[in-house]
Amino acid sequence: MHFKEKKIALAFINSADKTFCITTRTEIDSLATSIQEIGLITLPILKEKDAKFIIVSGFRRIAACKLLGFAHIKVRLLSSELLNSETGDLTAIKIAVAENALQRPLNLIEQARAVHLLGEHFEDDATLARGVSGLGLPENPSIIKKLKDLYGFSSPLQEYVLNNTLSLTIALKLGAMDKPSGIAFADLFDELKTSLNKQREIINLTREIGLLEDSSILEVLRESGLNKIIKDKDIDRAKKTAKIRFYLKQKRFPVITDYEKKFKKLIKGLRLGNGIKFVPPKNFEGNTYKITIDFKNHAELEERQSILNRIINENGVKAMFGPVS
Repeated sequence: MHFKEKKIALAFINSADKTFCITTRTEIDSLATSIQEIGLITLPILKEKDAKFIIVSGFRRIAACKLLGFAHIKVRLLSSELLNSETGDLTAIKIAVAENALQRPLNLIEQARAVHLLGEHFEDDATLARGVSGLGLPENPSIIKKLKDLYGFSSPLQEYVLNNTLSLTIALKLGAMDKPSGIAFADLFDELKTSLNKQREIINLTREIGLLEDSSILEVLRESGLNKIIKDKDIDRAKKTAKIRFYLKQKRFPVITDYEKKFKKLIKGLRLGNGIKFVPPKNFEGNTYKITIDFKNHAELEERQSILNRIINENGVKAMFGPVS
């Protein structure tokens, strides 16, 4: 048996020791209300340390009991036989992880904390991946490695992962940068609330511009033209994201961006309507254009044909097939 139940004074619990803390949740008001009405359903798990007790599982429950003014509570103490064994610390960690994972799926930061604690008892990620079976953690060594990296990131980046501003993929990219650059991107993405692909595009374009101009990422982000867009409070998130992406693409690919602007102007002048789409080659690197036509009946097909006949001899369309320089 790993536990023995015992009533102890809350004053003897060292809540400041977060060694085994897995949860990222801090709110306790609703939990305190529940405890006050029906008591502790699941007893916290503690272990003895330095003539006091530290928490293995139940940080929020104990905080709620302190809020309620309890002097004593009933707990489960890890047995001395377990703690004195060679695997005692590892077993305590597994209990902490399992207790949290059984209540709900662990978020990424909680998984990172759990992997960090467990990792100290396994020689490599592959062995650790096998050792977490049944604990509600990923059993893929490559994901284990990513979670270990996430644990070492700064608190602001972890908070952005926690509130779903950053995916693990983007967080890993930002965490590999210098801290100010990573946080600058994270702050921007938190404001824009844009998709993973657009976040990735903004990062890549900024990096490439920095390499071309021999500038740092922060210098690119703080460049006056871009910074003016970022600080503009009068446009919504979608428009701001579009303007940032266009600005960066224009800086990174000035010739292509110029052709894109001319092409959009041409298409607007052609008045194609809703039934015809004129598609240029990707990045204007090639000579193959596509036209797609939608129609519901023969009359609409004839109408589309007349539009095609009209635009074939347009000077702008003829000039479009000249070489990109």
